[in-house]
Amino acid sequence: MGWTAPPASPQCPACKTSVFPAESFMAADRKPFHKKCVKCKTCSKVLTSATLNEHLTQLYCKACYDNIFMPQKPGGDEYGGIVTPEDLKRKEEEERKRLEKAKRAKSERRLLSDLCRGLNPSIGCVLPQGMLEMRGVWQRTGC
Repeated sequence: MGWTAPPASPQCPACKTSVFPAESFMAADRKPFHKKCVKCKTCSKVLTSATLNEHLTQLYCKACYDNIFMPQKPGGDEYGGIVTPEDLKRKEEEERKRLEKAKRAKSERRLLSDLCRGLNPSIGCVLPQGMLEMRGVWQRTGC
């Protein structure tokens, strides 16, 4: 029986050097890191197994992980995900359409309000109390 070399020691994902059992720290996915390499990628805070968050072999503390991967809207506890430029454009378009719709509704209400007060004599009828609003839509009850 010939001599075979011992298996190669695993590589630390942070510094890409060999990790030996005496100096290893197991992360969430059982990948060994050096004890000195277990720190937040963003703020360099030393991490423990209780404060460790991992994303694609990069280590983060809880606060940095939440800021990067779970942005929240003010006053809400919903997951926002990673925001892309397409998402921003879509939200801006939705907001623009919502504002246009509100502006149109306001101008229609103003026109109907003028009709109701009799301020538009070109229509030919005066409705002092002849308008009725039902579910956000103005209805004529009589001329």
